[in-house]
Amino acid sequence: MALLDHFRRRAIRDQTTAGAFIDEQSFRLAESCVLDYSRLRAGAGAGAEALFADAPFAASLEKACWEAYPRALTMVGTIAEGALRPYAGEHAHAVLYGLIAMILEQFDRRPVPRAIGEAEWRAARADLERSLNDLARSWPKTPEALARDHSGFYLAIMPLHPKLGADDFAALRNQLTLSLQHIHEGFAQRANLLALAGELAGRMPKVETSEAPSAPA
Repeated sequence: MALLDHFRRRAIRDQTTAGAFIDEQSFRLAESCVLDYSRLRAGAGAGAEALFADAPFAASLEKACWEAYPRALTMVGTIAEGALRPYAGEHAHAVLYGLIAMILEQFDRRPVPRAIGEAEWRAARADLERSLNDLARSWPKTPEALARDHSGFYLAIMPLHPKLGADDFAALRNQLTLSLQHIHEGFAQRANLLALAGELAGRMPKVETSEAPSAPA
C-alpha cells in the first residue's frame, strides 16, 4: 500500500508518468462511480451485502465498470488537455495529437474485458478517439461542466435490480464532480506542464522536406 501511495503522489514529468496517472485515475473513477452509487441505492444492512454477493448482480456491476472506463478516460483526458493548453502555445494541435496517442496507448494495453466483448470494446475505443479529437474545437471544461455533460451516461449504464432504491441523479452528479475536482487538482499540482507539453508535441509526425508543399511561383 505504501508503494502504491508513493506512485500516486510522485511527480508527473513525462509521457510514462502522465499516461499512468490518466489511466489509473480513469479506472478508479469508473469503478468508484459505479460501485459507490450502487451502494448508495442498495442502502445499509445485510440485504445490501447479499445483493453485492449475488453473482448475476456482481456481473452487472463488472460490466458497468468496464463500460464506464472509456468514458472516464475521455473526462480525465479533457482535464489534462485543459491544463496543458496554456503551455502549448502555437503547438496546441501537436500537443493534443500527442495526448490522444498517449491515452489510446493506455486503452490498448488493457485486454478486451470478457464482460464487454470485442465489438463493444472496439466501438468504445472509436468513441474515445472521436471525443478526444473534438477537444480541438472546444473550450477547456471545468470538472462541474464535465460532470454535467457525462452524468446522464453514467446513470444509463448503472445496473438494475428490484432491491435497489430509486435513482438519485443529483447525488451521482455530485459524486462525479468531487472526483473530477480531485483529479484536476492532483494533475495540476504534480505535473510539470511545460515539459509535458513539449514532450507530447514531439510525438507529432514531422513533414519531410520532399513532402512539404512547394512555394507558389
